[in-house]
Amino acid sequence: AIIEPNRMISDQYRATIFTLSDGKSVTGHIADIHKNKWSLITNLLQPRNYTPIDPQFIENMEPSPISMMPAGLLDTLTKEEIIDLLSYLRANHDRS
Repeated sequence: AIIEPNRMISDQYRATIFTLSDGKSVTGHIADIHKNKWSLITNLLQPRNYTPIDPQFIENMEPSPISMMPAGLLDTLTKEEIIDLLSYLRANHDRS
């Protein structure tokens, strides 16, 4: 998933593409649903900044074929940072 984030996206991490009646599209994860407002996480680097959409203006919803994890993430890290990241992920996986 880190090397090729779009190859196979788990349902729990898959974003949804919302096509709105004005022709705009918004891609994100549903964080909260209220009767007249849905809150979406559209930037995983800022998970507390929500994008509101009104469900009455949703024309279509479909799973995104593109992961929200950026491609080329490892290209921005040093060898030591990659080793640290993999160690962290392994340690958290071993706890579950």
